[in-house]
Amino acid sequence: MTYGIEIYDTNGGVILDSSSKAFGIVDIFQTAQNSIGSRAYPQLAGSTIDVQVVNVHPPGWSSSLLTHSVTVSYSAGYPVVSWGYNASYVAAGAAYVSANIFIILKTTQNPQYGISVDNVDNELILSEAVVNYSYSGVAQYVNQSTSAYSGAGDYIMTATFTGSSFPIPFIENLEGQSATLVNITQVGNTYTLDIAKTGTDIPRVLCFTRSQGEPLGYGLVIYDGSGAISYDSNKMTLSPRCYGNSITPPLTTSGSTVQYTVPGSSNITLNGNLPVHSATFMTGTGFYGSSVVDGGGYSVNKNNVLAIAKVSGALYTRWVRTDVRLFPHQTFYPVTSNTENTYRVYSIDITKYIL
Repeated sequence: MTYGIEIYDTNGGVILDSSSKAFGIVDIFQTAQNSIGSRAYPQLAGSTIDVQVVNVHPPGWSSSLLTHSVTVSYSAGYPVVSWGYNASYVAAGAAYVSANIFIILKTTQNPQYGISVDNVDNELILSEAVVNYSYSGVAQYVNQSTSAYSGAGDYIMTATFTGSSFPIPFIENLEGQSATLVNITQVGNTYTLDIAKTGTDIPRVLCFTRSQGEPLGYGLVIYDGSGAISYDSNKMTLSPRCYGNSITPPLTTSGSTVQYTVPGSSNITLNGNLPVHSATFMTGTGFYGSSVVDGGGYSVNKNNVLAIAKVSGALYTRWVRTDVRLFPHQTFYPVTSNTENTYRVYSIDITKYIL
């Protein structure tokens, strides 16, 4: 690189530089099931944020599961994050599940003290005001299964991760495979991850958590105002190499009764260079709909999530089937997609963390 900052590990590898993309976390909070609310950040006046959402519903639910619609407003002079749901979808048999919402600081005009480093996009990558997560290992594969009614060849893969804090998972991009995180369930220090994907190939899932304990070795350590560690260069920093805005492919209708057809894919325009060996993280965008196709009076309900596919060095969004449910009544269940907020898709270089 010709200018900026570079931080190296003990082997001489770069673990953070000015080409890294912003992923410093300023807050994490959890929404309740079927809830409406907001959270204001007056301390971030003049700043901009990114929002990422991870569903955390308990296992064994029979409802179709949706992610709350999340929006960010700056009309008050500072960020206000709001979330909500459509009550008619709940009445039709869906459920908006609990979720962890991660607030990522993109730009700030008011660093209070200490070091502050921006990247080439003028977004914040290092500061006492944010927490930089670090690599904590690969989730352990458990199994994969498909719904008896899906007929789409799509699978739910289960993996577990054991750690001291809630992980941010990046899913390996296997060529041509569509995959995304559906849900994380926590029991003690064990986190069960559900991944929706196409095909039977097993992608690795790299997990990142907040640095814990006293720093070891040497390098750069940054503390926040309360004395907690916000960055430790002894750990392999989560530093995405590129990002793009998630695009929801359009849905079409067909047939004499209303049926929603899931289309092909939409290309994502990337900021930065997509690594040859990459893994991605994105907020799961839920889709829920149905078509009355059974002469016996059954409603067929198709549940899908938006996933990421890497094809010939480019990223695409595609729908992946998670389940098909039968209800014994002829009712049209509306379609929903939580796209009120434009979510970012982040990609990392796997070789930086796994040799």
